[in-house]
Amino acid sequence: MPKTSKYACSTKLVMALAMIGMSNVIYAQQADTWISTHTQAFIPAAANGAAALSAPSLRDDLRLASQQASALPGDTTLAITVTLNIRDEAGLNDFVQAVSNPADSRYRKFLKPGQFAKQYAPTAEAVAKVVAYLRRAGLTDITVSRSRLLVSARGSSAAVASAFHTRLLQFNYRGRDVFANAGAAQVPAELGGIVQSVFGLQNVSEFRHRRHA
Repeated sequence: MPKTSKYACSTKLVMALAMIGMSNVIYAQQADTWISTHTQAFIPAAANGAAALSAPSLRDDLRLASQQASALPGDTTLAITVTLNIRDEAGLNDFVQAVSNPADSRYRKFLKPGQFAKQYAPTAEAVAKVVAYLRRAGLTDITVSRSRLLVSARGSSAAVASAFHTRLLQFNYRGRDVFANAGAAQVPAELGGIVQSVFGLQNVSEFRHRRHA
């Protein structure tokens, strides 16, 4: 068996350590690009290895149940809905007040769908970015609501968890097998100003919407 010099061994060790260091740097750089949405961790952080609750309003029985949580199988099919931010939210709030104020010249001059889309709905470019990201993440059946405020999709729980940089755990609650996110839903920085929330990361309390709102 050929001998390997101590210098060759040292070189290999240094290279291996360098590669580990580089991978950690790359991971840190990727993690730094994630932006939190309004969707926070649903189940107590205690189930995720922390002491504090991520949702103070959770009942004690739910907190206890979630402490027995385990990883949701990655091949579980989930349906999710991404809500997008309104453009010029301050302007829309002002309009809502004006349209209800008899003293305002805009009183009862309601917006038509096309006017709303033009002034306040997310732009087509913004929606396209979200759709492209979901598609790259491996999600399918992607649909956009007429208002451009909702983007719905389906995919495996592994793909969903990866897309929104969170953990999905399963547990039994009041006789039901349920799942929930143990971390906040996050998106890449390029979508940080576009995506508001992500629904479908838990089914303990289900979100319902009209698909073509």
